[in-house]
Amino acid sequence: MNYFEEKVLLGLNACNIHPEKESCSLKIGVAVSGGADSVSLLLALSNIAKVYPIQLKVITINHYIRADEETCKDAAFVMDLCCKLKKQGFPVDSCLVEFEKGSVKALCEEKKTGIEDAARTLRYKAFESFIESEKLNCLCLAHNQNDQLETLLMRFLQGSSVEHCQGIPLVREKYIRPLLNISRNEIEEYLREKKQDYCTDSTNSDTKYLRNRIRNNLMPVLNENFPGWQKAVLNGGKKACEDSLVIAKNVNQYSSLALVSEDDSICFCLKEFLELEKGIQRRLLLDALNHVCKREGENRIPFVFISEVLDLVNGSEKTFKKPLNQVEIIKKNDMLFVKKSEILNTDLVFSVIIQRDGIFEFPFGTLEILTTNQNNRFVNINGTVSECCFNYPIRVRNIAQDDYILSASNSLKKVSVILNDWKVPGEKRNLVPVIQELDSAEQPLVCILSKFLGFKDWILRK
Repeated sequence: MNYFEEKVLLGLNACNIHPEKESCSLKIGVAVSGGADSVSLLLALSNIAKVYPIQLKVITINHYIRADEETCKDAAFVMDLCCKLKKQGFPVDSCLVEFEKGSVKALCEEKKTGIEDAARTLRYKAFESFIESEKLNCLCLAHNQNDQLETLLMRFLQGSSVEHCQGIPLVREKYIRPLLNISRNEIEEYLREKKQDYCTDSTNSDTKYLRNRIRNNLMPVLNENFPGWQKAVLNGGKKACEDSLVIAKNVNQYSSLALVSEDDSICFCLKEFLELEKGIQRRLLLDALNHVCKREGENRIPFVFISEVLDLVNGSEKTFKKPLNQVEIIKKNDMLFVKKSEILNTDLVFSVIIQRDGIFEFPFGTLEILTTNQNNRFVNINGTVSECCFNYPIRVRNIAQDDYILSASNSLKKVSVILNDWKVPGEKRNLVPVIQELDSAEQPLVCILSKFLGFKDWILRK
């Protein structure tokens, strides 16, 4: 084994996988897209498997969300590489999973989420099935150190809480990431040494995505002007991980305050809840929302939403109701309830993160976003077109009770006051979407869109 392969073996050890200590063969899965990261992982693991008792099971997925020519080419490349490795005596078997054409888009429209989120959901369902059917000890994913840096920067810029500022986990159940402490430069050098080609995803250069803007625009500036920033950011992620564990232990002593009802709702005695530090309140509320929503860790609840709720809880209002997608928080009768929304069936509550142009279905109708060559964005709602100014990613959601937006005089104006001025009736206000930018810590509102309802738009110009 060369130096890179030894580092990958150390990466396996860090994930509690020790092939050098096993007497019988390990069944290790590898998710391979055809890109540099996953190809280097496959090659390294293949060489490790020649030394230690390992069976490699490769899965590659054709999502059919890019051009057929590109995605089919990538899948064929992976299958061909696996075939070559097997002929050379490496213990490699491969499996190709092809999603039905249009299935990702259909899920995107059903769940009112972005294409990437929908693709991820289906991809992990395929992974789970693969792990079970092959009886794998683990499934290796090819996230590297650069991915970790991008994730940490992205979450910091989005104002994420401590638990999310720890970045990509090394291990999550049976998913492991042996390359997480290996840089992209090391990966590319290894592939050059091996004279191994790989595929390049055309969307990696698309600056509509926040991650790509960080990779292509921000990180080169940091590299040039702030030597050593990578180590500092990675250390910050480790500190966040340690802090999160401490916070979790501290919060656990108050978990008995969360009372779970038969319908899986959660309630708190308001008097006891208000006696807690605000940080503890925040964490208990977040845990309750995650429980009721049955959210995965990757689907983060907006910090601004939690803050708005806590302001209301600690405020003078005796009652309030605060919805978010399929859940609502209610303050009533000296109790605080976190429960499934009673108005869920009306389909009037929405909050969707959008990361690129496309067509999306909402309770108010069809929303289409198109960016021109001049980087102007046009938002079409049910045939009514508005020219808007924003950077991806964005959140399209209902108006909230305490929403504010900048006015022409550069002062903040309450959205409800604006709708009053426009004489938007109460029964139509749940249909009015606002656009919220997520690529900054402030996460400001940049658009109020009601022209399609016969009223006006409020659009910030940059």
